[in-house]
Amino acid sequence: MAPAPTLSSTAVAAADSHFRALVCELCAQLFTTGAATGTGGGMCVLEGGRLYVAPSGVPKERIAPADVFVVSPADGYAVVVPPVTPGLSLSACLPLFSLAIERRGAGAVLHSHSVATVMAGLLAVRPVKETDVRGGVKEVFQVSHLEMLKGLWWGGRDPAADARLAAAGKGGVGERHGRVGYEDTLTIPVINNTPYESELVSGMAAAMDAYPDAPAVMVKRHGVYVWGGGWEATKGANECLEFLFQVATRMQEAGIGLVGGDK
Repeated sequence: MAPAPTLSSTAVAAADSHFRALVCELCAQLFTTGAATGTGGGMCVLEGGRLYVAPSGVPKERIAPADVFVVSPADGYAVVVPPVTPGLSLSACLPLFSLAIERRGAGAVLHSHSVATVMAGLLAVRPVKETDVRGGVKEVFQVSHLEMLKGLWWGGRDPAADARLAAAGKGGVGERHGRVGYEDTLTIPVINNTPYESELVSGMAAAMDAYPDAPAVMVKRHGVYVWGGGWEATKGANECLEFLFQVATRMQEAGIGLVGGDK
């Protein structure tokens, strides 16, 4: 990862205040939409070489800005500013967030536990032929010919993410670039859930390597990890996927094919 520009201590403190508050605002919105209820789900935002991460196991709509962790990816994701409330734990999602940051140039990563996501992972996925299995992925979510596809970027690599990858000498990831089109077939890998979040790392890493153009990774009976070049892109991608998951599940229940449009 390219080094962040050097800022004065006053500027760093102001940035910390702003982005810690932003993480709280976004997490509260995730709670409202059903993506982060029951203390589950969460989000992180990367800015100026500092990663702002929500704490684990707390009501996401009640997080105070001073309780958002500030960590340094350049220093092995070490905590540089801890929360003020004693006993809070750094998000268990951090190792998974870091995969999207390092491999996709993500400037924000979101983890949703929404009902639509879980149901799509149960009802709107298809098995991968044994001869086509790669990265250990045996199921995928696939859909085409829906307008909300156009809100997504291949691999979650919007211009900001691509620039971050290029600066880190990691450009050229994936085969497709730019926005997903209406007639394109979106494929998202589905990995199996595990008892603990940290145990998902190897499966998610393998799925990302096998499906470099996927803008997310679904976790069966659990949720989805979504990323983008910044918080706006990540929030938008999650909203588009939430729509696609809901519609795909209804299409499946109605006997309508998910790929190919009206052909």
